[in-house]
Amino acid sequence: SLPDGGPKDRGRERPFGEIWRNSEELSALRTIAMTELPMCRCCALAALCTRCPGLAFMEGDIRGPSRLDGEKVLVRTGTRPPCLGG
Repeated sequence: SLPDGGPKDRGRERPFGEIWRNSEELSALRTIAMTELPMCRCCALAALCTRCPGLAFMEGDIRGPSRLDGEKVLVRTGTRPPCLGG
């Protein structure tokens, strides 16, 4: 589940777009910076990464790296990032 259980409304009383724009919980997720992520902040390839919090969440840790995003960096640069054991 999302941190703190996710948005309080969950789309039952307001349109999704309104929840997306006005939810404190979702705003916090959208503003996670690479410098706040332990593995990503020290990665030399972080500027080339298009980290997706949704993929990271699906892989088990919304504040962690996404293996799929790491694989995209590997394809683009030919360099294995730390999140892939590089």
